Amino acid sequence: MKRLALYLIGGLLLGGIIHIAVVLLVPHFATRDAYGALARLGPDDVFHAVPAEGGDTPIAGLDPRMAYVACRFSLADRPLHIFAPMTEDFWSAAVFDDRGNNLYSLNDRTAGRRDLDLVVATPLQVLRLRENPQPALDNAIVVELPMTAGFVMLRAFVGDPTLEPPVSKALAEADCTAG
Repeated sequence: MKRLALYLIGGLLLGGIIHIAVVLLVPHFATRDAYGALARLGPDDVFHAVPAEGGDTPIAGLDPRMAYVACRFSLADRPLHIFAPMTEDFWSAAVFDDRGNNLYSLNDRTAGRRDLDLVVATPLQVLRLRENPQPALDNAIVVELPMTAGFVMLRAFVGDPTLEPPVSKALAEADCTAG
């Protein structure tokens, strides 16, 4: 009887450990992540419209009152330069790594200006930019992140259907280029 109780306790402990390990490893082995889903929208280093509603949205839970664009990128060769002539209404930009972790974000208030001019680079690339400054990046916000691949998502508030054309125009003009 004592041996049976010991086996039951041991089995429950082993089952609990295996269960916890599987739950913790699911994100590592998951294939339906945002980074992979955004690859279906088109090539890297280009902003693509991301639908907020419907069955074809690659990212669940997006606010339908916002317009979204996303750009997948790689920092393996050079930094990423993002420029977007945003509207006067609320907008935000977020940089995610390839695991979907939000590493940096800003919005119209924290940027202190209407246009978005952002450079995302690795620590080594930031060092190179400081050694050889580029005049085109004088007004850019430079963000140093320890990552090699990820995506940027821009979103802008569309509070009224009449505001959709200028918001769509601003997001269509957004540029996401390596270099």
